[in-house]
Amino acid sequence: MTIDDLYVPGTLLAVTEGEDGRVGGFLHLAPSPRAGRLGGGWSLSTMRRSPGAPNGLTEFLIVETIAWAKKEGASEVSLNFCALTDFLAPERATTPLKRLVRRGLLLADSAFQLERLYAFNRKFFPEWRRRYICVERFTDLPAVGLAYLHAESLLVPPGPWTRKHRHSAAA
Repeated sequence: MTIDDLYVPGTLLAVTEGEDGRVGGFLHLAPSPRAGRLGGGWSLSTMRRSPGAPNGLTEFLIVETIAWAKKEGASEVSLNFCALTDFLAPERATTPLKRLVRRGLLLADSAFQLERLYAFNRKFFPEWRRRYICVERFTDLPAVGLAYLHAESLLVPPGPWTRKHRHSAAA
């Protein structure tokens, strides 16, 4: 969910607004052409709703966008990449090692929200696809893991580039 270029041809915004004209929420979808498939599709990049918007607004936007994409002949709408679902899904944690990893992931969920992302995605009955990471050495796994967490905005390094700058008004 980090394909944030608004100027790529085919980029879509699905927006809801209330009777007062205020935006309640939106989805940003990046074009996702799939080789060998007709129609291509879209990949969800960003989803936001205002704090005062009703619960379920994001789900409404997703369902309406999927229905629209189907009418347009899209081959798919990809919601996001949910890492480690083989461990998060209780029905897939079938070995003692997988159950142990699942327990660790659930303990870390307050920081990384992987289980909540998995639960959110599950509402839409997605086609789960396995993803793989290839590394030359096992010692590369911590660096690759940190790079992944940073790319998914799950880990933001401290420093001046993360602080919000305050602009003072001229007197």
